[in-house]
Order: sequence, then structure tokens, then C-alpha cells
Amino acid sequence: RRVLRLPGGLLLRLHNLAAAGALLLALAVAAGVSLATGVTDIDWPSVWQAGLDADDAQAFALWQVRLPRVLLAAMAGWCLAVTGAMLQSTARNPLADPGLLGISQGATVAILLALVAAPAWAVGMGLSAAALGGALAAALALVVLTYGSGGSGAGGLALVLMGIALESTLSAVTGILLLYAPVEASLSLSRWMAGSLDQAN
Repeated sequence: RRVLRLPGGLLLRLHNLAAAGALLLALAVAAGVSLATGVTDIDWPSVWQAGLDADDAQAFALWQVRLPRVLLAAMAGWCLAVTGAMLQSTARNPLADPGLLGISQGATVAILLALVAAPAWAVGMGLSAAALGGALAAALALVVLTYGSGGSGAGGLALVLMGIALESTLSAVTGILLLYAPVEASLSLSRWMAGSLDQAN
């Protein structure tokens, strides 16, 4: 297959570049539809002219509500894609991703523990700190369990298999937390786990 050779020795397959271009075009179309559609509809010319000749409701809907959420959604998806690519390269397995290796479940468990045990602390940066700590703890546990006794002989397959086991265990802990938390806390935790861009700014 045809490749693009860069000066540093990096090879990019042209069909991968074409796929990336098609995905970027689809992202631009989806973002445009998201910016124009909602409780306050904005016609297409006003999407590009909002803040200049659009009325206040349209400008607020575009700049304060929709655009931050669209940008944050794109950034979150981009970060997840980069993380998946890094883990696939590290594990040498095309199936590896943060969910498969238990890293995202570690972050979820830490956040749920923070929300249940210390709800006053778990606001703003507290949740981010809990998520980072849980993810790092899960990653450290994965490294210790995979390479602790196997030395350097443990390969990508062992890493993926141990990650699946860790993910299953942490998923069970998440289920227990949701089951035995107070009803109000359990409902709020379920809504939180579903994810939302509601407070993006």
C-alpha cells in the first residue's frame, strides 16, 4: 500500500490519512448540526455570524452553551483515542484500551468512593484528583500483577489478560458501591457514570 515517508523515518499509510480526513469532515458536519440545533434554533448563516448580528438568545446559545460542549466532547474523544493508541502500542495488542485494562474502572471506583465517603471534598478538582489517583493505582496494580513475578518475560497477552481480570474485579466493586449506597446517592452516582457535558463552560 502507498505510504507517505516523512523525514524522521515515520511512515503514514495514505488510506489511513484518507480515513482520518473523512472522520474530520464527519466531525465538522456533526459539530455544525449540534451548534445549530436545540431549544433555540440558529439558522446556518447565523451560526457563523453569531455575536455580530444574531440576537442575544442565539449568541448565548452558541457561545456559552453549545460551543464549549462541542469542543469538550471533541477533546474527550481525542484523548480517549490517543490513550487507546498508546496502550495498544505498549501492550502490542490491538484490543487494548483503558476500559479493557481496568484503568478507567480504577478511576471510576475512586470517584465513587470519594462521592460516597467525602461528598463535600469531591467537588471540582477533588473529583479530578480522585480519578487520577484511582487510575494510577489501577495501573500500578496491573504492572505489579503482570510483571511482579514474571519478570520481563510477561508479554502483551499477559498484560491484557490481567487487565481483564482487574477490570472485572473493579466492576464488581462499582456494582457493590451502587447497590449499598443510599438511594439518593446511588441514583446520582448512576447519572454521573452515564456522563454528561451539562456543566461544560
